[in-house]
Amino acid sequence: MNLISIIVIILASITISNFISKLFPQIANTYLNTIFGFGIGLLPWVRNIFPQLNNEVFMLVILAPLLFFDGQRKPIIKIETRLKEIVGSSAVLVLISALIVTFSTHVLLGLNVAFALIIAAISTPTDATGFETIITSRKVDSGVSDRISEEALFNDASGIILLQAGFLWFATGTISFSQNFVQFLFMTIGGAIIGIILSNLVIIIRQLLMRSTFNVNSSQTLLYILTPILIYFIAESLHTSGIIAVVIAGLTHNSESNRSRFVSSRQTVFTLQSISFLTEVLNSVVFFILGISLAKITAVPIPALVPVFFWIGTGILVYFLLILCRFIYSKFKYSVRESIVFSFGGVHGTVTLAMTFIASDYLPNNLFIGLIITETTIILLSFLVPTILFKIILPQSPDPNTREQHLQKIREQAVSIGIKTIENLKVDSEIKEMVLYDLRDQSKRNSIGSFLKQYRQFGTNGTHLNHLKSRNRQKLMIQAFTAERNYLYQLANQIPEQTDLIHEIYSEILYAEILMLDSQNRLV
Repeated sequence: MNLISIIVIILASITISNFISKLFPQIANTYLNTIFGFGIGLLPWVRNIFPQLNNEVFMLVILAPLLFFDGQRKPIIKIETRLKEIVGSSAVLVLISALIVTFSTHVLLGLNVAFALIIAAISTPTDATGFETIITSRKVDSGVSDRISEEALFNDASGIILLQAGFLWFATGTISFSQNFVQFLFMTIGGAIIGIILSNLVIIIRQLLMRSTFNVNSSQTLLYILTPILIYFIAESLHTSGIIAVVIAGLTHNSESNRSRFVSSRQTVFTLQSISFLTEVLNSVVFFILGISLAKITAVPIPALVPVFFWIGTGILVYFLLILCRFIYSKFKYSVRESIVFSFGGVHGTVTLAMTFIASDYLPNNLFIGLIITETTIILLSFLVPTILFKIILPQSPDPNTREQHLQKIREQAVSIGIKTIENLKVDSEIKEMVLYDLRDQSKRNSIGSFLKQYRQFGTNGTHLNHLKSRNRQKLMIQAFTAERNYLYQLANQIPEQTDLIHEIYSEILYAEILMLDSQNRLV
């Protein structure tokens, strides 16, 4: 019963939180999800039914699909051309940062060197979703933005391998750098190989089914959604990097999507919509869980022997050491402002949180609480500091509301063309009124009163729309949609700088036409 309660609380909370975010467009959605999670987590009965974050479940069910979907957004050719830079930022930079943080905190704060490595390893992975959150409504050079996103895809594996080395060092008092380097190569290269082999195997199976009479769209979608979970599980079972495996799988699936989109267009559209939906929901879940976790941490009485301010200071020191390392590294490639963006854009979030809770099995309670305080400080600073800084140093991007206003203007112009086309026809008045109502719905011109009137009429007297009338209505709608699309085509030629906006409205009309023509949607 607790599991059902947890699922309902999470889904209901992110639903409400996402609606509320529309009232505060200046606040990023992920912040509101975190705040909402924290607020819900302060309720004792909610806090009691939420178990401690299970790292394996979190990585398998949430993080693996997110990384897979994120990898699929990036053409593999771009990764290949930037492979040297990606290796540099996701491996070399992580290693250098970890070494500097480890020995700085050991010398300056007197931390056990193995424990210092554990802190450093957990603090190095970055979060692409978190970066996208803090640059909301800001203009960022696409080159720097791409580097940060690509780095976040791969540096999780480096952090996890360093963390395993830290645990071994803490438990035994010894560490073998050569052995850990070999392990790093094995996990990274092994994960990449497994990702390539398994993803290509899945792609071949899916393509064979899609091009045969055995294809079932629902099963194809389930197979696709299960792909990152299965690949991550198999890679981890073979002691390689599941994270690298699912990222590589996502990249290969990008190539598949580009070269098979028309084999089953219905399936492709549904899959893309599913990816968008799942990505948005899982991202919201991640930050809601982060809020719940922070609430659970603050609610636990901290033993008197734990020096809270010392660990907060440790978190501040580690955060700015990481910023310094990233700045020096990026200064050889970028301008000062780009280096600042790259440095502070290394936001820490989901993986850092998951890795922190792994440590509960390896550390004594007082050090584990200190680690939680330290990493919580780092996570909060990595969100708050760049959010404030970027508002100062980065120009504001076009207001999203302005873009929506332009979209609505184009939409209304196209709909007006469709309405005029129907108004000029001499057809059955009942059918004409229904078509005009549907066309006005495209631009949200119908009031709730108009909807309720149509709703009551259709619900109480739905038989009046016989097969012949339904077909005539369909023909009229197609005429209107054709007129709207022709208008947009001409507009795109006249105003090429607004092509993206016009294409968005054009696609809306195509979706509407699909709803009218698709015999499987059970709509009349």
